[in-house]
Amino acid sequence: MKKLSRKSIVALLALALLVLGAVLWIFFQNRRPNGQWAEITYQGEPVQLVDLRENGVFQLESDPSILYEVRDGGVCFVQADCPDKICEKAGLLTRVGETAVCLPRQTVITVIGGQEPEVDAVAG
Repeated sequence: MKKLSRKSIVALLALALLVLGAVLWIFFQNRRPNGQWAEITYQGEPVQLVDLRENGVFQLESDPSILYEVRDGGVCFVQADCPDKICEKAGLLTRVGETAVCLPRQTVITVIGGQEPEVDAVAG
């Protein structure tokens, strides 16, 4: 029986760790529940609570330069007036805890739990 070299053992261990990491990531991603609400903050302040069960396209009164869309139980940036468009590439957010940010416009979308959250005030 041929002995494995030290490099081969290290490579096998690295591959095993990568596979284990991928399996754990998939497992924990699928355990997060779908959200029913999303909170949008603008310049650090909550400005709108969005029901993810009601499809539609909208803009914020406080910053109409961004177009949002709610569909298929999620929310996403559709169009933003920023140079890099990274926020648009975040895609559809559906699971609790998922977040997308438009840094130039100082806007954050975060998917939150299934019950309607208690909010002191919502503007917009």
